Amino acid sequence: MTTGETTFSDAIRKDPAKIFYLCARVGVDETSKTAATDALKDCLEHADLLTPAQVRDGLKQVLLSDNPGESLDVLMDSGVMKKILPEIVELDGPRGAQDPIYHAEGNVWVHTKMVVAQMKTHVDELPPQMQFTDLLAALLHDIGKPDTQEFKEPDENGVIRISNLQHDLVGADIAETILERLQCDSATSCQVVELVREHMRMHATKKMKRKNLQKTLARPFIESKIRLQASDADGSKTTSLRESKNLYGFLTEKLRDFRARQAANSQEMDADANVDMVPILTGKILQDPEFGYKPGPKFKDILAAARKAQQDNVFSDEAGAREWLRGLHTD
Repeated sequence: MTTGETTFSDAIRKDPAKIFYLCARVGVDETSKTAATDALKDCLEHADLLTPAQVRDGLKQVLLSDNPGESLDVLMDSGVMKKILPEIVELDGPRGAQDPIYHAEGNVWVHTKMVVAQMKTHVDELPPQMQFTDLLAALLHDIGKPDTQEFKEPDENGVIRISNLQHDLVGADIAETILERLQCDSATSCQVVELVREHMRMHATKKMKRKNLQKTLARPFIESKIRLQASDADGSKTTSLRESKNLYGFLTEKLRDFRARQAANSQEMDADANVDMVPILTGKILQDPEFGYKPGPKFKDILAAARKAQQDNVFSDEAGAREWLRGLHTD
């Protein structure tokens, strides 16, 4: 590929970070992908010069590009991925084989690219950093599958089944290591690791008892978890499973109801606190010779203001109430 009279290979030799710029410009056509892949192969050794921060920022370019799946393919097919994220390469090898019933689309790498593409449709309207965090979680959500792959005996139809028990928990640890290596900030790392760790739990929410579902909805990053659940479900070619597993509508409705109940309960608690509160500043204090107020409209207004001040924790005892009243009296 060329830009003017300068090839991208030349540009990458001068600045290895241009690797990601090239990938982010790839289209969906095979010609574009092949040209970009060949250009990267020509200067593959320069990927060794990339700093962790450059890899992190480069991944952001790739994941936020118009065609992140194709861009990721170029990184993989050119050999760059092996240098910057060797853990991802495992998803496209023998240890990336998945259960053929649940994942008719192919191995973990194929599934991962589909999940990233689905996530892109959910986050396009969000700020760039929020997009990056959710897309990074999509990229890493099944990173624990190679280390948990277990082949089962053939079923009654002769199909060899594969399980990956606890790949979510194993994957969270791997993701944390990757993010630390890439020098991601703590907020991004915390969220991505949480999303990877919880992504299988989210698939079980429809069968949860109400109490457990409410606990799940109250956990951090719930909107991102809902988006990842839907993207993971739709990142499959097993149609019947895809249609039954996407819980986006179910979970968004439950979350809306849950938050409405929380708001109502909070208002009720505030109202109860206001009703049950014993006034500290009383009419007797107002009539104290120090202040000399007499019952009347202003008297009632001061008592109402004192009650509000007490509710807002301006004072919590009689000494504080008197100090507050002195300031009011002086004014």
